[in-house]
Amino acid sequence: MRKVVLVGGYDPTGGAGISADLRAAVTEGVYPIPVPTVLTIQDDGGLRKLYEVKDDFFEEALGVALSTGVSSMKVGLVVEPSKLGIIKKVNEKFRVPVVLDPVLSVSRGGYRASEDLIDAIKGFIPYTLMVTPNRDELKAITGEEDLERALKVLKSMGARYVLVKGGDKNPPVDVFFDGENSEIIQGELIKGEFHGTGCSLASLIASNIAKGMDPRDAVLRSIEVLREGLRHPIEIKDGWFTPFTSLPLEKMRILRDLENAFSLVKGLLSPRAVPEVGMNICYSLPNPRGVEDVAGFPGRIHKVRDRIVNLYPPEFGGSSHMARVVLAAYRESGGVIRSAMNIRFDERYIELAEKRGIKPVFVDRTKEPEGVKTMEWVTQEAFKVERLPRIVYDRGDVGKEAMIRILGRTPFEVVDTALTITGGR
Repeated sequence: MRKVVLVGGYDPTGGAGISADLRAAVTEGVYPIPVPTVLTIQDDGGLRKLYEVKDDFFEEALGVALSTGVSSMKVGLVVEPSKLGIIKKVNEKFRVPVVLDPVLSVSRGGYRASEDLIDAIKGFIPYTLMVTPNRDELKAITGEEDLERALKVLKSMGARYVLVKGGDKNPPVDVFFDGENSEIIQGELIKGEFHGTGCSLASLIASNIAKGMDPRDAVLRSIEVLREGLRHPIEIKDGWFTPFTSLPLEKMRILRDLENAFSLVKGLLSPRAVPEVGMNICYSLPNPRGVEDVAGFPGRIHKVRDRIVNLYPPEFGGSSHMARVVLAAYRESGGVIRSAMNIRFDERYIELAEKRGIKPVFVDRTKEPEGVKTMEWVTQEAFKVERLPRIVYDRGDVGKEAMIRILGRTPFEVVDTALTITGGR
């Protein structure tokens, strides 16, 4: 496995610094080796305290880290010019390509780089493979407001590749510069108060370079992963978010869990429990935007003779009806419920649920208003009765099959409930 050294600050919220770096590297399948430069106390109010790591400790730790056979290094928050000198000295032996994210301030205030540090960054640029400043950092380093002139100044300083980050602009525009030509990378504005986006992006790039990607491909891949992570962010505190850069791994886990849950259904659930219209098991990403963020089985799950079969493996956007149940349940539960499945209605299943201490919630579909979306309406009605309903059922209506819907945190939880109330095979 390729290795990447992650040089940066410690953030106790986990949203930025080496915590964000670690998530990014693991997402790209690279072994992360963090080396801290500074310990911070910061939260949504800004930076409150900063403790510098001693130079002798940092130099020894960096030497050990680089000696493990590293393929790239990301350098983030550095508050002392001497640290950049140490990195140059130690890396003379190893010649590891460096991605420099020149952090000149923290997102909510409390720190601003000194002029001595900015001068040290200018002197460090020739030792880097890529520099990833935002627009403000680019101006501070080059003294130029105009983008093209600033890129030429960076090149004169010895920069080989540059990514100018503009994800906070409207419209968002990143610019990749290969030393000769600049390429505009247009994005979409993702609204929110985010922390750790710069750390995450630089670490994704360094990780992809460690895997052997050329700089441009590493940038394009990393921006794509970051944008997805921003669409499904992790809330640190009270509307303050960090990108969920581990989203690709979460998608893989969701699909794997659905496959394993179906294996349990196929082996343990009675085929009598499969409705005439078919069954589905769905599982949502955190913060789903729509059915495209809910995985399910295309074509549904059916009973064929005395067997339960699926036509296709699970995929995101593979369900419509049950995916909308999950979306409604996710909203109503505050993100607790992310999975659902449906089984055939049977009075015996309802009775067994009650005997086993699971409260079924009945929704009368004959009272369904005109113009509403059935799956959302049924689910919302259930939440008016129970805070976190596990079983929601109806007795159907004209042309509508009676149904039991089972809600839970994971597909394993909903399958376990299904087996509990049906008695299995």
